[in-house]
Order: sequence, then C-alpha cells, then structure tokens
Amino acid sequence: MNLFLYLDMRNTTFKYTVTGVLFGLLFPLFAWATELILLDLPFSLETFLLIHRSNKLILIIETAPIVLGFVFYFLGKKQQQLKRFNNELNVQVADKDDIIKDNLAKIRNIKQTQSHVVRRPLSNIMGLISLLNMTQLSETQKEILEQLSESSKELDDVIRDIVQQSKEN
Repeated sequence: MNLFLYLDMRNTTFKYTVTGVLFGLLFPLFAWATELILLDLPFSLETFLLIHRSNKLILIIETAPIVLGFVFYFLGKKQQQLKRFNNELNVQVADKDDIIKDNLAKIRNIKQTQSHVVRRPLSNIMGLISLLNMTQLSETQKEILEQLSESSKELDDVIRDIVQQSKEN
C-alpha cells in the first residue's frame, strides 16, 4: 500500500473521531445552557458546579463527547476498510479488464489467421473451377461443377463475413 493512501486512510479515521468529539460537545453545552436558562442563573464556575450537584443527568450527558468520539472512530475505521477494499477491487477490475482485452485481441488474431488459412485453399479451388469451366464437360460434370462453384462462393462469403467481423470488433 502506498504511503499517501495509508495517510489518507489514517486521516479519515482521525477526521471521524474529531467530528464525533465535537458533535458530542454539543450535548453538554446544550444541557448547561438549558439549565442556566431554566434556572435563570449567571454563567460562572460557581453555577457550573451548582448545576453538577443538582442534576446528576448532566454528568451522563458530559460523557457524550467520549462516547461519540469512540463511535465515530469506529465508523472512521470502517470507512477506511471500505476505501481499502474499494481500491483492491479497482485493481482487480483493472487486471481482469487487461486480461479480457488481451484475450479479445488473441481471438481477433485467431479469427483473422484462420480465415486466411482457409481462404487460400478455397481460392485455389475457385481458380480450378474457373479453369474447368473453360474445358469441354458433360452435362453431369457441368452440374457438379456448378454446385461446387456455388458452394465455394458461399464458403467465401462466410469467410469474408468472419474477416469483416474481426475488423469491426
């Protein structure tokens, strides 16, 4: 894992923890302000201590920054784990994408090569058919030669389509 990613993840946990503590501070501040307003007391250390003695719930509320700091710390750790997992998945996807591209290139190459390997003998056959058409043949031979010519043209069309598809993909 590179150093910047490590520091970013550590920073994420730290940010979450600080956010939790700061958010947790709002609870005791709100509780103190509410008590000061309800009891119509001035703000001082003396009134602060009076509030603590008279209302034990304030002591529990004052633990909010600690509790929320821990909760947000663990949320930050989970966020950090999710980031790491996401980065690992992105690397795996990129690797698989490269493999797929390589395999696709190999398949295109095979299609092209195979089509040319088949096309050469087919061209020879089509050439021989043309030469035979220039000679004296019986009706049966002409029919056989015609069927052979049509079949070779169909096969040539199939090979041409394969070559065209390999160029398009």
